[in-house]
Amino acid sequence: MPDPKRHNRRGKPADQSLKETAESVVVAFILAFIFRAFIVEAFVIPTGSMAPTLLGQHLRVTCPQCGYTFKTDGGDRGTAGGDLRCPMCFFPIATLDDTGQPDRTYAGDRILVQKYLYPFAEPKRYDVVVFKNPESPDTNFIKRLVGLPNETLGFLDGNLYAKPLGGEWGIASKVDPAVNPRWEEIQRDVFQPIYHSRYVPRDEGDRELRRELAWAQPWKRVQGSWTLSNNEEHGAVFAFDGQGDDNAGTLRFDFRPTGGYRADYSDDFARYAYNQPNGSGLTLNWLEDLRIAATITSVDDRNVVEISAVVRATDQPEQITVALSDHDSVTTVELRDETGRVSASVDLTLEHNPIFRADTPVQFELWFVDQTFLVFLDRQEVLRHELQIPFDQLLDRPAPPRPSEQQIEITVSGGPATLTDLQLDRDLVYDDGGLVDRHRGSFPRDHQGNVARRHASPVDLGPDQFFTVGDNSPASQDSRKWASVNREVADAHFDGDRGPDAQGRVPRDLLMGRAFFVYYPAPSPVTAAGPAILPNFGEMRFIH
Repeated sequence: MPDPKRHNRRGKPADQSLKETAESVVVAFILAFIFRAFIVEAFVIPTGSMAPTLLGQHLRVTCPQCGYTFKTDGGDRGTAGGDLRCPMCFFPIATLDDTGQPDRTYAGDRILVQKYLYPFAEPKRYDVVVFKNPESPDTNFIKRLVGLPNETLGFLDGNLYAKPLGGEWGIASKVDPAVNPRWEEIQRDVFQPIYHSRYVPRDEGDRELRRELAWAQPWKRVQGSWTLSNNEEHGAVFAFDGQGDDNAGTLRFDFRPTGGYRADYSDDFARYAYNQPNGSGLTLNWLEDLRIAATITSVDDRNVVEISAVVRATDQPEQITVALSDHDSVTTVELRDETGRVSASVDLTLEHNPIFRADTPVQFELWFVDQTFLVFLDRQEVLRHELQIPFDQLLDRPAPPRPSEQQIEITVSGGPATLTDLQLDRDLVYDDGGLVDRHRGSFPRDHQGNVARRHASPVDLGPDQFFTVGDNSPASQDSRKWASVNREVADAHFDGDRGPDAQGRVPRDLLMGRAFFVYYPAPSPVTAAGPAILPNFGEMRFIH
C-alpha cells in the first residue's frame, strides 16, 4: 500500500524537502556571516579624503566646452558666476539648474575590503587600508598607508621621506617595486591631470564667443613646420612635416599663454578639482614630479623623438631629455642632461624594434616621480634611472620648479610624424597638514630660515605603529591632523600617553584590512529625475 505522505518529484516527503531547504538557507546565512566577519566586508566611502582614487558624496560634471568629465564634492556653491571651473580648460560651469537647485548629488563608492589580511601578510607602504580611527575607534577610516613601524617619516617638497631605525633618510618612493609590487598601478591611479589633447574647447581662440576670455592651445611651436588640426577621434592632432632647422620640429608647453586667454596652467593646475566647491586646494604651485605622454605616428622609418623636462638633481634646476632613435634596426633610449651627457641608455629587445615603423602608432611616456626616471613604450617599462640624491643635498637645494620655470618640450626630427593624445599629469603633492605646529622636530631650515617649502616635520613611529594620509591631501582628516587619541586606545597602545608622541599613529591592532575593489560605484539614475540605483559598471575597478 503506498505511503500516505505526499511526496515531491524525487520521491522525498514534502516536509523533509522543506526541512532540507531551511537547513540550506541557514547554512548559507552562516557562511555569509563567516565570510563577512573573517574574509571580505563591504564599506561605503562617506567623504572625499581619498579622491580621486575613491569617491565620497560627489557631483559628476561634464564641461560644456571641452567635454571633460570630472568629479567634484557635493557642495552647492558652483554657480554661473564661476565658482566651479573645468580643470582641463578652465571654463566656468554652473552646478545649479534653471530653478536654482544643485545638480544631482551621487553617493560614495561601495568597496570590498580583505579583512584580517595583515596577520598573514605584512602591510606595504601605499596600501589603501581600512582601520579604526584612533580618535574614535567606533569610526572606520580609509586612507593610504605611508609610514611603517620603527621608522621616522617626514614631508619635504610634497614628497614623503623615511628613515628606518638605525638607517639613513631616503625617499619613500611610490615607483619602487621593492616598496610595493603594485607600484605601477598605484602611481597611474594617483596622477593628477593637467592637460589632455583630446579635450579641445569649442571656443578655442574665439574671444567674441562670450564675455569670458577664450581658451588657447598651450602647446606652442618653437621650431619647424607644424600643422594643428582637430578631429572627433583624437581631439588635437599635431603634424610635423619634416621641414625646419636640422629637419627638426619642437613644441613647448606654455603654462601661461599670452594675450589674455583664460588658460593659466601656472595657477589652476595645482587645484584639486574634487575640492572646488569647498575651496580647499593646495597652493604650493610646484611642478616637478610629472608624467608626459604622447602617441607618435611616423610617416616613414627615420624619426628621432626627444621629450624633455626640467628637474632638480642637486642645487640647480636642469633640463633632462629622453631621446628615442632607430639606427641599424636597433631602437636606443637615452636619458641625458642639458650638456648632452648620457646618464642612462638601453638598446631595446627585438620585441620593440624598431619602434618607428611607418604608420604604426607608438605610445611614449616619460615619468619623473620620486627622484626616478621611467620610460614606457606601449605601457611597457623600458628604462629606469634613479638619481640617488644624498639627503643633505635635498635639504640645501632650492624649492621645486614653478610652472614658469618648468620647460617641457617635444622634438621630432628625421622625417614627418604626427602626435596625438598629448598628456601632462602631475604627481600627488603631500603637505604636512599641520604637523609642523604639533611636533617638536623639524628638518633644518635653509639659510633664510624658511621652512615653508619643506612642509616637513619628522614623526617617529614605534613598533606596530603606522601613519596614514589621504590621496586628497589638502582635504583629508588623517594622521597629519589628528590632535587627540581615544583614552582606551592610549591605555592599550601608548602607555596612557595622549600627547604628540601618540597622536597620528595607527596601532597595528586597529588595522582592519586592505581595500581591493570598487564593486558598486556611485549608481546612475534610471531616468533623469529617478532614483540612482543602476550600477555604473564602467567604473567598477580594483583599488591600487
